[in-house]
Amino acid sequence: MEQNNKSKEKRQAWLIGIIVVLTLTNLILLYLFVQRNKDVNQQAVVIEEYKEEINQTSAKLDSISQELDKRIEEAKALNQDYEALLKVKEQLERDKEQLKNANARMLREYEAKIKAYEELLIAKDKELEKWREIANELNEEVVETKKEKMKLVDSISSVQKEKQKLEQTLAQAAILKAENIRILAINSRGREREDDVYRARQIDKLKIVFNLAENKAAKPGTRQIYLRLIEPSGAVLVGPDGGRFQDAQQQNLNYTTIKQVMYDQNSQEVSIIYDKGSEYREGTHVVELYCEGHLIGRGSFVVK
Repeated sequence: MEQNNKSKEKRQAWLIGIIVVLTLTNLILLYLFVQRNKDVNQQAVVIEEYKEEINQTSAKLDSISQELDKRIEEAKALNQDYEALLKVKEQLERDKEQLKNANARMLREYEAKIKAYEELLIAKDKELEKWREIANELNEEVVETKKEKMKLVDSISSVQKEKQKLEQTLAQAAILKAENIRILAINSRGREREDDVYRARQIDKLKIVFNLAENKAAKPGTRQIYLRLIEPSGAVLVGPDGGRFQDAQQQNLNYTTIKQVMYDQNSQEVSIIYDKGSEYREGTHVVELYCEGHLIGRGSFVVK
C-alpha cells in the first residue's frame, strides 16, 4: 500500500513537472510571437512613412511643374525668351522619373532640388513682373498710344535678342563667376552686420552673399556651389555638411559647406549661411567659392 502511494506521488510529480515545462514553453513562444508582431508593425510603419515622403515629394514636383508651365505660357504671351525655362522643365521631368527609384539619401537631395526650383520660380516672377506692368499699361492706353508702346516693346525685345546673340558670340567659356561677394556676421540675436573686421564674439554665424553673373554660354540647370572657409593657419574648416571634391586640376580639396542652386543663365543672388558652432580664431579668414571644379570667387574678413 505504501509503495502504491509512493508511485502515485511520483506520477503526480512528473505530471506537475511536465505541466510547468509546457507552461513555460508556451509563455516563451507567446513572447516571441508578440515581439515578432511588434517588429513587423514597426517595419510597416517605416515603409508607410517612406511611401508618404515619396508621395509628398512627388506632389511638390508636380506643383512646381504646373507653375513652370504657367511661366512658360506667360513668357510666350509676353513675347519673351522661354527656352531656358523649357530646359529646366526637362530637368524637372527627369527628376520626377528618378524619384520612382529613390532611396532615403536621394530623398534628402530632393529637398535641396525642390528649394532650388522654388527659388528659380521666384526669380523668374521678378523678371516677368516688369513685362506684366508694361502689358497692363498698354491695355489701359488709347489705341494710338498702345501702338506706340507696342513698337517700343518690340524694339526692346529686338535689342535684347541682339544683345543675347552678341554675348553668345563673345562667350569664351561656360565657367560661372561669383560677383559682389559680401561676408556678413550674424550675432546670437540674429542681427546682421557687414564689415571687413569683426570681433570673435560678434560672429555666431556667417552669411556669404554673392551674385552668379549672367553667362549665356553656361547651360541652365542645377549647380553645386562649394564654399571653402580657410582659417589663418591655412586649414580648411570642414563643417557638418562638408567633405571633399575634385577641382578642375583633379586635386581633392576639402570644403566647408555646399549650396545647390538652379541656374538659368541670368544674374541671380545667392546666399549661404554657415554655423561653425565655436568661436573664430584671430587673423584673416579667406572664403573661396567653387563651381564645377573652378574657383569662381574669393573674399576675406579679419577677426580680432
